[in-house]
Amino acid sequence: MRIETWDAAFVRARRKDIHPLIGLPVEDYGAWWPGLGGRVRPDGRVELRLRPPGLWRRRHRVLVTVRKIRPNLGIDYTYDGDLRGEAEFFYVDEPAGVVVNYVVRADVRGRGRLARRLARDHRAVGRAALDALKDHFEHGRIVGSEPDPALLADQRQAIAEFQAGVEAHARKLASASDPDLVG
Repeated sequence: MRIETWDAAFVRARRKDIHPLIGLPVEDYGAWWPGLGGRVRPDGRVELRLRPPGLWRRRHRVLVTVRKIRPNLGIDYTYDGDLRGEAEFFYVDEPAGVVVNYVVRADVRGRGRLARRLARDHRAVGRAALDALKDHFEHGRIVGSEPDPALLADQRQAIAEFQAGVEAHARKLASASDPDLVG
């Protein structure tokens, strides 16, 4: 059975603070991701044991290979085992924080009820990870309080860098165009 699932959580934190936690070696994810344990296999891949929240007797096994680390943007993985496919974390800035996204595109081992249960359980494990990430960064935050000034400063800088890039691209296009066509 093929699944494509996506979940996201808004976190009042900076991308540059979130990425180092998600950028830890995958076998260390159990420190912040509930129900997850892991070990490095001799072939270099990480074997994860996932336990869906509230279902501690049922485990899934997934072999994870980090395919690409995009500094402060996200991480791409390949999955093999109970799920076979790919997954990624990526971040999108918002005015008062970051939306952390977790996307899975995979084939689930088994058929019928087993496949549906594995898909449902993996989604629950992903949701638990996003909730834990949010709790990690917002544990002492008062609901309704203003965003961290450092977060707002980072976002203003990112906006200025993006605008500068757009302007540089426009200048490059203008200089590369045919002078006879420019009025």
